[in-house]
Amino acid sequence: MAAGDARSITAERDRTLALVQGEKTMVALSPEEVRHLDLRLVDAWGIQFPSDANSVEELLAGALDRTAVDRFIKARGEASDALTRGDGHSSLSIEANLFDAMVHADIFGPITSLRRHLILDGICTALGLVQRLGLDGDMLDVGCHAGFVGSLLAEALGRPATGIDPSSAAIAFGRSYRGRSPMLNLVEAAIPWDTSARFDLAIAIDGMPQEAAKMGPYLRGLSELLNPAGIAVVVSSYWKNADVEVTRRQLRQARLGFGYADVVGGYGNVPPRFEASGFLVFLKGGTRQLPRQFRTLMESEWRRFQVYANAPETARDEKRSPLNGPDAGPAPWRPATNLRKNQRR
Repeated sequence: MAAGDARSITAERDRTLALVQGEKTMVALSPEEVRHLDLRLVDAWGIQFPSDANSVEELLAGALDRTAVDRFIKARGEASDALTRGDGHSSLSIEANLFDAMVHADIFGPITSLRRHLILDGICTALGLVQRLGLDGDMLDVGCHAGFVGSLLAEALGRPATGIDPSSAAIAFGRSYRGRSPMLNLVEAAIPWDTSARFDLAIAIDGMPQEAAKMGPYLRGLSELLNPAGIAVVVSSYWKNADVEVTRRQLRQARLGFGYADVVGGYGNVPPRFEASGFLVFLKGGTRQLPRQFRTLMESEWRRFQVYANAPETARDEKRSPLNGPDAGPAPWRPATNLRKNQRR
């Protein structure tokens, strides 16, 4: 891409993202598209809203391999303890043990299902942006684990994707997983990744470091992997407490401009509770700064779903799924991920 063309495309995508920020329905998928993605998560990956279990132990009570379950529960407890202590020094290795312990046939589906609301909503919003921006280059799933996000993106768009993750166990599990799209290539790697490959889209769902000091190198690493005018989609709970000035400086150093702010989520986890994570989009070569009020932009149109989902008169099946809403009508299933957008359609 010539420099002039890159500047022109970047400016056009910047304008489009600004328009989308003011009218989020522009990136809402159709009900049919959302339903297809939801069913693929269930059929191909076993990722669905979990049972009425009130704990992980109860959720995994029917698993056949009790040794694997015990190993996972122990790893999960150690990760929780490290988080409580604020033990950043050992948290990386402890977190790695947790993700390695997940890659078992008895554990992967049920445990990944705890984040289904974030996964499905994140994929749908990313796809809406890809379609609206006309991104037609290669895609990268960063921190992909077994590759379910990249697999669905590849299937939905009909073109290859790459997934990278530092866990050799997760990559091996994903490569051998029968539900994985053959269009997804899995690589054992992490940010920064030394490769000549470049992408129009890099998406990281819960794959970003949580420490501000590590954010700068991470954002620079993401930016290096993008084509000019490419976008990075970063879904993380980190954004709720991010320092605006520090993040602005890190984005400038990474040559990333602000693109779009949203939240994704619904009801999930065990026991089910309302959860949302920040969804920020950055544009390679973009010139807009992260707005000081970016959290307000993220949460616009989200409050209505939160009020609806928490209302005592709302049926439990609707409370616990981002696919149901007050406009559900007589049908037992109403695909309305990004409900705050689809309510106005």
